[in-house]
Amino acid sequence: MRTITLVFNRISVNTYLLLSEDGKCAVIDPGCSDSTEENRLAQQLDGLGAEVTHILLTHAHADHIQGCEWMKKRYPQAIFAAHAGCAKDYGMANAYGSFFGFPERKYPPIDQALADGDILTFGKERLHVLYTPGHAEGSVCYYHRESGLLFSGDTLFCGSVGRTDLPGGSAETLLRSIQTKIACLPDTVTVYPGHGEPTQIGMEKRYNPYF
Repeated sequence: MRTITLVFNRISVNTYLLLSEDGKCAVIDPGCSDSTEENRLAQQLDGLGAEVTHILLTHAHADHIQGCEWMKKRYPQAIFAAHAGCAKDYGMANAYGSFFGFPERKYPPIDQALADGDILTFGKERLHVLYTPGHAEGSVCYYHRESGLLFSGDTLFCGSVGRTDLPGGSAETLLRSIQTKIACLPDTVTVYPGHGEPTQIGMEKRYNPYF
């Protein structure tokens, strides 16, 4: 599986394009927030000849979902999926986003409610859904076991973790998620976070004070 990273909006959200060898594509956290960023994402996907089959959220904070309305209009066939626990944050996304200067959106309804342990298939690829609340209600990570990749959203960063002082956040819950769902993964797993640079599980075990 090929992975491409694009960084969008004023909060520098990592949007990930996951490409199967047969041309199918899943997009994680479309953060594109204006027409320039939307065009950049469209040109990237068009240039790859990718068929977008899934739009996936790690959680529903406004900075991670800015492009959902645009994406669902451009790729109506794509399955829009998020954990069921995202509903409250998703419904409040415009209010939350206004604090950061994001314009109001007409967010589309979620097509598929995910649960811990679900397996998403696109093309020849399989993503395992790991429920990791703490930063936000409904937070999940997506684990591609075959290539040893974890898309962690704001649950885990290089050397740190996501903030827990927003509504629905809990430091205790976040640490439990890391201990029970992430620390048990192989040290060689590469982590692609919602913000910042990639890291590895083994590196975080050594140097991340939250492990």
